[in-house]
Order: sequence, then structure tokens, then C-alpha cells
Amino acid sequence: MDKEAFPRSLLRKIVSTIFLGTIFAQSAFAKKNSFYLEYPHCRIRLTKTTKDLRSSYLDVLKEKLKYRKFALRKMPENSRIGVDELYLQLEKKMVGRGLIKSCLMKLTFFVTKSDYARPSSDRLIFTKEIKRQFPRHSIEGHERCEQAIKDLFIHIPPCGEGRSKRKRQRLDLKKFLLNPKAFSRHKDLIS
Repeated sequence: MDKEAFPRSLLRKIVSTIFLGTIFAQSAFAKKNSFYLEYPHCRIRLTKTTKDLRSSYLDVLKEKLKYRKFALRKMPENSRIGVDELYLQLEKKMVGRGLIKSCLMKLTFFVTKSDYARPSSDRLIFTKEIKRQFPRHSIEGHERCEQAIKDLFIHIPPCGEGRSKRKRQRLDLKKFLLNPKAFSRHKDLIS
């Protein structure tokens, strides 16, 4: 062996060992369900302002929610959905100068702190804005807004526990008997 061959081979072995060590360390210490939104159930509701949007936007929104494993539920008239429930708000704005404007869509996920859905006081868990300038097939920009909704869901992780089997929720009878008002929130758990 010549004088330079030994240090080069030693350097290659050291670099490859460090590289493989970092890869294995990341996979060993990585969180098992890191690509899922951990939530006991994946029921989500739409706010009243979101329901007033165009029906084609709602169709795209429902399709994307279903793809991300969220179960869409109807928001009650009085917005009473219970504590620690998910709901979302979708807002649309047309921005820019000129005849053909860009579509700005903002998607926000909330978790309720009380029995009622109040975006001003509830806990914000996710928000994202997307501005779409193209495609420009019409002046109104419906296709731009639909594409912006699709782009928003690139950033949203799927809902679930990250495993194929989900734990069955059980109703704690002691808590239920102490609080009879909880019956309305646990109708689906009582068999």
C-alpha cells in the first residue's frame, strides 16, 4: 500500500460510518406517528361562514377532508358542539389589481375550549394561506380558488393514530353519572 491509500480508505470508512450512524439514529429516535394529526376522533365541522361559500368550493373541501381521513359533521344552529371538538374555517378573498385578480384562500383549524364554537377565543391548531394567480380561465376566478383549496391540503397531515387499528373509545360511567349534560356529547359511545 502506498502512503496516501491508507488515509483515504480510513477517511472513507469514517465518513460512511458517520453518515450511516446519523440515518439510523434519526430512524431510531423518530416519532412513530409523526405524520398524523393525533386526535381521539377525526370528526370535524364547518363554520357558518364556510357554509356560505360556493358549492363547488365545498365539494372540493369535502373531498380533500375525506382524503385526509376527517369525518365531516354538520354544525348545529347554535354552534354548540362540545369541549375539545375540531372545526375549521375557510375564508376567500380576491386580491390584486386589474381585471383578473388572484384568489387568496385561508384555512384555519380550531379546537373548542367551551361547549360552543367561537373562533375568537378557541385554540388555534393550524392555519395556512395560499394565493393562486393561475389558471385564468374566467374573470371571477372560481378555478383559481378551487386549486387554492387543493394546495392548502398539501400541508395538512392525515388524521388518525398512525396505526391501522384504532382503540375503541369507552364511556366512563362515573364521569357520566356525575355530569348528566355529557349525554349529548356521548350519544355515539352508548350502545
